[in-house]
Amino acid sequence: MRVQYGDAPQQVGDLRVPPGVGPFGVVVFVHGGFWRSGFDETLMTALAVDATNRGVTTWNFNYRSVGDPGGGYPGTLEDVALAMDHLAVLDEDLLLDDVTVIGHSAGGHLALWASSRHFLRSGDPGADPVVRPHTAVAQAAVVDLRFAAAVNMGGSAVEALLGGEPDEVPEHYRVAQPVFEGQRIIVVHGRYDQVVPISQSGLIDGAIGIFDDTGTHFDVLDPRHELWLRTVEEIGLD
Repeated sequence: MRVQYGDAPQQVGDLRVPPGVGPFGVVVFVHGGFWRSGFDETLMTALAVDATNRGVTTWNFNYRSVGDPGGGYPGTLEDVALAMDHLAVLDEDLLLDDVTVIGHSAGGHLALWASSRHFLRSGDPGADPVVRPHTAVAQAAVVDLRFAAAVNMGGSAVEALLGGEPDEVPEHYRVAQPVFEGQRIIVVHGRYDQVVPISQSGLIDGAIGIFDDTGTHFDVLDPRHELWLRTVEEIGLD
């Protein structure tokens, strides 16, 4: 079903509930696109359908991006937080203590951020989460925003999201940078990724790594690919 979680046209997503009697665990999908307008949740549809067929509810949402009214900092982060917490008001039989969030590329950054919102200070965009994922899966993710800005990853994509360089808007970088402490993190990356280097996935101490030697940036979005099949096994959906 199509669900609107806010008033903006981009604040919408697809909720898929498997057949049978709940309660169901939830897998949330966050699309990428270097946080820029022009991309949406359809990038993750094939994975969401596959996961639903494996017996979980899936929530695959869009959000305001750079170029959309209200997108960028803090709107993009606020949308992700709002979409995550919207699970708590849905009239569905969901296990809100069994939530996994999966994100691709820039969406991988947002998934990691969503899983560490409880570290934010009161008053920060996205602070005080209602829904806390126990696992974050970062597919070909932008992990370190300061490093990504330093190497001009995505053609100044980080600077466009946050409104400047790290020394210009340090508070924006503090808020937007995920914290890697306590939650279960799985990083998925192909070594042939020419968009986000696999070195980004090596920056999280203690993360579970799912890698292969030939995968590209978009192979991780193929539900038939080894990287996805290994991912669903790791999160218990096989």
